[in-house]
Amino acid sequence: MSAVAREKGALDVVAVYYPHWHKYPKGTEWFGEKWDEGEWAFVRTAVPRYPGHRVPIQPLPGYLNGRDPKDVATEIALASNAGIDVFLYDYYYYGGKVTQEEAIEEGFLKAENRQLMKFALMWCYHDRRDQFRPPVDRKDRRLLMRLERTPEEFLGLIDLSIKRYFGRPEYWRKDGKLFFSIFGGWDFIPSLGKDAAARALKEARRRVAAAGLGEIHFNVQGLRPDQHDLAREVGFDSMTDYNVVPQPGPDSLMSYEDQMKASRERWAQHAKGSLPYMPVVTTGWDCSARCALDAKRPWHAAGYPYVGIVTNSTPEKFERLLRDAKAYVENDPKGVNAVYINAWNEYTECPGLLPTVQDGDAWLRAVKRVFKGTALTGAVSVDVTRPG
Repeated sequence: MSAVAREKGALDVVAVYYPHWHKYPKGTEWFGEKWDEGEWAFVRTAVPRYPGHRVPIQPLPGYLNGRDPKDVATEIALASNAGIDVFLYDYYYYGGKVTQEEAIEEGFLKAENRQLMKFALMWCYHDRRDQFRPPVDRKDRRLLMRLERTPEEFLGLIDLSIKRYFGRPEYWRKDGKLFFSIFGGWDFIPSLGKDAAARALKEARRRVAAAGLGEIHFNVQGLRPDQHDLAREVGFDSMTDYNVVPQPGPDSLMSYEDQMKASRERWAQHAKGSLPYMPVVTTGWDCSARCALDAKRPWHAAGYPYVGIVTNSTPEKFERLLRDAKAYVENDPKGVNAVYINAWNEYTECPGLLPTVQDGDAWLRAVKRVFKGTALTGAVSVDVTRPG
């Protein structure tokens, strides 16, 4: 069944799509020509940070350009063949201005096979700062774009989404409702204030309905398990987490087994809340490609990206966690009936799912086995001879 023909009530598999693998105007303004390929430059030049660290990542399909519809068509083919239904795009909107939107508008929405997938927006509710190989001995990060943190900012994005995205047949409707997620709920509600945030969501619903687009499902990411009632009172329909990361050890390292345990515990805590919770399954956590090449561990208290690194993640362990997430969804009567994967392609924070020289397509095969109950077919070929 294609994503376009999803049945109401079907379990959806949603993967984060990080749109930072192409040239865009602000990137050139901030970083010059070295930013023409986005963060691929960091992926290419990543260095091992511990014995056995499997970097740099080498993608089998090549270093795909996120604004090239042919390259995105490759991603869509791979993802949909493995059973992924939705790309949830990180979206950067500041004072009426957006960046990196080319990945959606020139890449995804012009891909010839886009009917195989849905897409949706996740508003990244944070300032845009230069987190790309900053000095390890400085916590301050250059401000690139400032988030206004006002109801007007939020409603401006809703208006833009009504104009550009919500009416598209490819936009994901979960059980008939447009799905819109906000990353950074811990900041969104306090910065606007509970009452103002509630009024903003209510007004957004009114604008969507007035545009003839029906209802909208608001999801919030990153709130604590004891904040369900707060989120519900503001007007959110569901909750999730972008990632679940355990406390690193004194050497700045942590194991994937610890991350699996922390994830299961987090899901169980959220299961007691009043809102549906979408369990997140991660392929890992490793921001070291964004760290200065000469930085030495341990780097505690240096500020992001100098955070813990998850070691020994494998497709087999990832598959076990996917199965647990699927069981969680199937046994949660109030659930949003979707599993959230972090990530499809945020390679400078976690391994991602794109086939690589190191692992082949093992990560995608894990997804396919869990959610489709079948082995990954050979219907989608990967040209390993494609130049990087």
